Amino acid sequence: MKDLNYYKKIMQDKSKNLSFSDYLKYITSWQEMSFYKFDEFVLKFPETDRIKWITTIEDFDNQVEDYLKTEKKYDFDKSFFEQFWELFKSFKLPHMIQFLENENSEYSDVVVGCKNNYLSNINTNAENCLYTFSIKESENIINSVAVWKHSSNVYYSSGINNSYKIFYSRYIINSNNIWFSSNLIWCQECINCDNLENQKYCINNEKLEKSEYLKQKEEILKNKSEFYNNYLKLSKKSGSFNSKNCNWNFILNWENLDKSYFISDTKTWKNLMFFGGDSENENNYNIFSWWTWKNVNTYSTMWCWMWNDHIYNSAHIPYGNNIYYSYYVISCTKVYGCVEKIL
Repeated sequence: MKDLNYYKKIMQDKSKNLSFSDYLKYITSWQEMSFYKFDEFVLKFPETDRIKWITTIEDFDNQVEDYLKTEKKYDFDKSFFEQFWELFKSFKLPHMIQFLENENSEYSDVVVGCKNNYLSNINTNAENCLYTFSIKESENIINSVAVWKHSSNVYYSSGINNSYKIFYSRYIINSNNIWFSSNLIWCQECINCDNLENQKYCINNEKLEKSEYLKQKEEILKNKSEFYNNYLKLSKKSGSFNSKNCNWNFILNWENLDKSYFISDTKTWKNLMFFGGDSENENNYNIFSWWTWKNVNTYSTMWCWMWNDHIYNSAHIPYGNNIYYSYYVISCTKVYGCVEKIL
């Protein structure tokens, strides 16, 4: 049998050459984007003959010690993936995936350190969130996507970073009191604006006196029936903020980034969506939804959180290293072909 490094190199090379279309097909399709009602459960899984072994989060957590006693000896006459599937089917899956301590968030999926989250997905240290996706270190968020870094009071918006009181807007950074606007940085009190920096009291990109601005704002906000239509008119194309050699949408503090969307703080990656990290991340490819510090050598992976390295084709792993083809892992190292393992 060949050394593990041989197979590691194969996985790395394949990931580096994966096209964006294949990334969408193989990686982002792992994450369920809807919730389903089935018997007494709200599930992350659709009703299907493939998945029948579902249990509650509480029952799942109570059986952790039993999982460590479950093992199947490797049969060299069968393929690895055939045996991995057999092992996978021997476990009951929780109706939602949750990590560490969460409060009043049992109807949300892939959450860590959250409070009062309902029908939300992939939230980290988020509080009072309703119908949201990818909310990180923020609070009081409704019907929004990719709201990060100490944002608050955000409604029906996407791509919001370190901002508050943002309504029906896209791609807003370090700003506040924004309505129906896009691509703003260091702005406040703006309505129907696009591509502004360090401005305030603006409507349709025109700067007004404060008194005139407040008068017009009051009239505009009376017409509530047009709020959603105003949002639909926003630019869907984001600029890249404090970034270079980057393309695609909502890129913050990046360098040498290709084919990515909703990304913050790192460099030299490819095929990413919904990722926040820091500049110490490197050699990571085909990632969907991460919030990380100091991650290196991760390939074709979805949803990890903090301090990971050498993660290959895995899912839902808050911190670990050298993990291969695994699912729902917490704080582990050198894990191969496992399904549920929490140490």
